Amino acid sequence: MSVKTHVYIDGSWMFHNKRYLIEAYGEEDYDIDYKKISLIIQEHLLNNLTIDVDIVRTYFYGTMPVNKPGFSPSKQKAFYKYLKEECYFVTDVFEVDYQEDELSKPQNNSLPIALASSLLYNAGLNTSYDIAAIALGDPDYISMIKRARMLGKRILLIGIKQTPDTRLRTRTALLDYPVLYLDDHLETLKLDRHEHFRQCMSCGNEEMTNWHGADFYCSDCRENDSRAQLRTCNNCNKEEETTWTEPYYYCFDCRESYRKSQNTFNL
Repeated sequence: MSVKTHVYIDGSWMFHNKRYLIEAYGEEDYDIDYKKISLIIQEHLLNNLTIDVDIVRTYFYGTMPVNKPGFSPSKQKAFYKYLKEECYFVTDVFEVDYQEDELSKPQNNSLPIALASSLLYNAGLNTSYDIAAIALGDPDYISMIKRARMLGKRILLIGIKQTPDTRLRTRTALLDYPVLYLDDHLETLKLDRHEHFRQCMSCGNEEMTNWHGADFYCSDCRENDSRAQLRTCNNCNKEEETTWTEPYYYCFDCRESYRKSQNTFNL
């Protein structure tokens, strides 16, 4: 028997606070290998439990600037693709409109709303998960945590020691386990970036790269990649980037809702 665990990552919080991990490690090119996050969560929980831990699913909520002067989305798109295809994360990305203003600092509440609603929706499905491991730091999530615990779910907070805002991680009465600090696992989480030659899966040419994922495409093929395109969901009309080529298309949310309804029906 094992406890089922869902991981919920506030990508905006990770992005804005990663500099503390870089400073703690002491190398400017330090980066996180997101595939290893589930490993340190599992190890941390096993140290506090007497049964096995099953990381069922990891959700990552991020943003994408649009209409931002001088901003190129290619690197960020590649990052989200890496999370989805290499780390097998469920990604939910929201556009932030800068309206062509260099000095604009737009506010977008879609990300925290999506994270909270997803966590609580899954909490309402009694067979979905037992533990929610949450990587975030905004005290606005306190209400979400309280309601998840009212539904019988246990909470593991993932934090960074050096972040100045301690209002959430010091509320130990809201948590069921000691805080898991990423700072304590810098070496384990380090992304291996040594350069090596890889053969492009599309054209066969070799290119020097620090990419270690299973799939590799050279810079020319990535630049001219037309496989991914925006498709409109036949059910809810949401637009989503996909490589699906069949005449019909259903977005991730609609596919997930259908699967969950089928599972509930079969119980």
